[in-house]
Amino acid sequence: EIKDNSRSTNKLTFGTSVAGVAVSYTTTPGSASGDSVAISGTVAGMTVGIVEESDTYTDINVSGSIAGVDFRVDSYNADAANGDATFVKLSKNFDGITVSYTDVDADGGAVLTETDGFLGTELDLAEGDVKEAQVLSASGALAGNTVTVSTGTRTEVTGEDNDFTKVVVARSLASGATLTATYIDTDNVDATTTTETFKAALSVSF
Repeated sequence: EIKDNSRSTNKLTFGTSVAGVAVSYTTTPGSASGDSVAISGTVAGMTVGIVEESDTYTDINVSGSIAGVDFRVDSYNADAANGDATFVKLSKNFDGITVSYTDVDADGGAVLTETDGFLGTELDLAEGDVKEAQVLSASGALAGNTVTVSTGTRTEVTGEDNDFTKVVVARSLASGATLTATYIDTDNVDATTTTETFKAALSVSF
C-alpha cells in the first residue's frame, strides 16, 4: 500500500520454514542491488513480517485482531533521508456493515508510489506530490448488491487537501459473472479542478 510492487522477469526467490517462521531470500541475477530477505510468522496471535533490502529499506508489517477490531500496520523505513512512510488500517463489523479507517503518511511526496492499492487505480497515491491520505469506508449488502461507500482526503506536500467520495456497487449475476459500477467525485491533485467519473465492469470467470 506504500510502494508499487513491480515484478521482475529475472527475479528468483528461495524460501523455507524454520520452527513455524517463513524465511525467504530474493535476488535478481546479474544485478548488483535489489536483493532482499523476508521473515514472517505469528507472534502472540499477530502476523508479523519483516523485509530487509540492504542499503535501501526495512519494512515491518503487523496484522491481527484486538477486541473485534482488525488492524494492519506497515512501517516502511528507508535508508535514504525523508523516505519513511507508515500505513495503518482499522476495521470492525457492525451487524453486517464493515466500517474501516485507513491512514497513510509519508515524509515526502515522492515516497508513495502505489498505483492500485486501497484507493484503487483511479485515486492512486503516486499521483502528483501526495504525501498523506485518510479514508473512511463502510461496506455491506443492500438489495442483493455489495455496496461500498468511501470518503477521504489526499494531501499534497504543500498541505493542500483533495477531498473525494467513491461509491462501488457490485452484483453477482445468474450467469456467474459479476457486474461492478464505480462512481468517483474528487478534487484533482496539483490542480484547482474536480472530476466526476463513472465506470462499469463485467467480470467473467472460466
